[in-house]
Amino acid sequence: MLKVYTKSHPPPVKPTLVQPEPKPDPLTALLSPLQRDALLLSERLLSFLEVQGSPPKPKYTREEIDKMSLAESRRLLDSNDGDYAFACEYYFGQNFDKGRCETPQQLAALMLARFM
Repeated sequence: MLKVYTKSHPPPVKPTLVQPEPKPDPLTALLSPLQRDALLLSERLLSFLEVQGSPPKPKYTREEIDKMSLAESRRLLDSNDGDYAFACEYYFGQNFDKGRCETPQQLAALMLARFM
């Protein structure tokens, strides 16, 4: 059967879904565009670090470094052994009073600071 629509009998109107306007976050309303960009970047960096997982353990243990002779330490330093440098930084870097990084977050921050 053919339906004919006229002015007096218009076609039925399909209901449309009305999307509510998103409410602005009151915190971001107070921030400058640069501050909002910085927050967004820090969120992206945090998610990137979470994907990376915890930092690796050094090849050399603290006991091995402590027992190592001065000549052996000098040889590793002169050969630019990255594993030895990383182990020294892991156990002794920037925490001279404690001797090593206490948490994976401290080590991650130290590693990031080294390469920036």
